[in-house]
Amino acid sequence: MKVTHLICAILLFLVWAEARLSSEVWEDEMEDIEDLLAEGKIVGGKNATRGQFPFVVGLWRSNTRHPFCGGSLISDRFVLTAAHCVKRERLSSFKVVTGDLDLNTVEPEEHIWRVCKIKIHPYYSSHDVKNDIALLKLCLKVRLSYAVQPIALSERRNAVQAGDRTTVAGWGVLSEGGRLSTILKYVPVEIFTESECQRAYPWVTKNQLCAGIKQGGKDSCQGDSGGPLWWIDPDSRVRRLVGIVSNGKGCARKRFPGVYTKVSAYFDWILETMASGL
Repeated sequence: MKVTHLICAILLFLVWAEARLSSEVWEDEMEDIEDLLAEGKIVGGKNATRGQFPFVVGLWRSNTRHPFCGGSLISDRFVLTAAHCVKRERLSSFKVVTGDLDLNTVEPEEHIWRVCKIKIHPYYSSHDVKNDIALLKLCLKVRLSYAVQPIALSERRNAVQAGDRTTVAGWGVLSEGGRLSTILKYVPVEIFTESECQRAYPWVTKNQLCAGIKQGGKDSCQGDSGGPLWWIDPDSRVRRLVGIVSNGKGCARKRFPGVYTKVSAYFDWILETMASGL
């Protein structure tokens, strides 16, 4: 009964997190996606602005100058990331940073949070990178602001379809084998069909999805792992987390899109795990 009540409370929070974008913001973001898709820019895409994507977080090890992975704030206490990012991490070895944009500048809304618990999916496989998903429980509730907000989760009823335009963000390298970015960057990518995905990666399951550009040139890359792939639900104008950066062959290669953990396939597991307290 207690777990049921907790799940209901989490659902209420997630409904609250489904902040409807204003008409102006929605139109600007959709126009931005159209422009970037037409530009044929490098893997790094375009610089984000302060507060533009308030759900993007970085995972940092002590005494380092760059996050080793990304993540998504999905409530005031939980972060969703890739299992391969944290499978060897100890609680004391890394922290979560919210509200960051420029790694060379301390942002006004930037805060560092300790992680108290890690829950890796019980069927995660490092051999073929299946079930590449993990939840992090922060020791304290984050301070929500215009620059720090959770993102709504994608469920099966509002999951993306092939051809839908999505966006991925991170501080990863700007090109395959290139340098890491010090500014949060984002780039639009399209969802591939299951058959296109499996032609590139025969081992991909229905709990994963592929996204990129068929001619190549746009993708997530090294350093972006664990970060968010999202879309704007056209019916509700709500940003929804649809994928977690997982793996792929190189970066932005023609016919080899990025592989993402499909969030809608793990919606129940996420809710139940959050309700259990990990």
